Amino acid sequence: NIIMSLTKNSKIAVICGGISNEREISLRSGNNCFAALQKLDYKNVEIIDIKSFSDLSSLKDKKLEAGLLVTHGTFGEDGALQGVLEWLKIPYTGSSILASSMSMDKWITKQIAKSIGIQTAKAYLITLKNKDSLNLEEIWEELSRSNKAVFLKPKSDGSSVNTFKIKSLDELIKKIQKINLADSDYLLEEYIAGRELTISIIEVNNTLKVLPILELKPKNEFYDYEAKYTKGMTEFVLPA
Repeated sequence: NIIMSLTKNSKIAVICGGISNEREISLRSGNNCFAALQKLDYKNVEIIDIKSFSDLSSLKDKKLEAGLLVTHGTFGEDGALQGVLEWLKIPYTGSSILASSMSMDKWITKQIAKSIGIQTAKAYLITLKNKDSLNLEEIWEELSRSNKAVFLKPKSDGSSVNTFKIKSLDELIKKIQKINLADSDYLLEEYIAGRELTISIIEVNNTLKVLPILELKPKNEFYDYEAKYTKGMTEFVLPA
């Protein structure tokens, strides 16, 4: 609804950067969006790199008609930034505070999906408190039964940061000893072999619009950080 009401003269800020592990990727995305808006002849667009809270508070003086959010990770797509923009009464693109905070948490997202009948990979939550009480041998046997591998990933990070494909119990035990559970809980999840597909959905005038299905064929073993953000490391097939 925000996008449909904008004109070529609307005052728009491309908000990017942030302070998460994905800052550099956000800056890249922000510059691409800024260039695209200029190419589409939007005349009143600026790009804002958020490095601190003072950068956020300064937004209130800009009289923005919309913020195009291209921030990633913690404080960027977890509802925190969305809450600040709500407080400043600046319309923004993307999901609401509640939807953002829930979907940023992979464990909560899985529980919601399961509760409404959506299939999701079998997983265990690993925390600083429970890591020593988990029977990793039994968990390994259960999760690796189909494809002889598991994934270990942070509960609330994106861009495949600190995400590992693990192929043996010994490797799993060593990796869990090395990860920093004081900073983040982790998910231990079964590996499901298959095609990598992305389906984007946007809401236009209260109607959901499904965009063309994108297939990703990474040259690495899985769609990791390098495959996502290094030119030539992934083949993109659109439509799949």
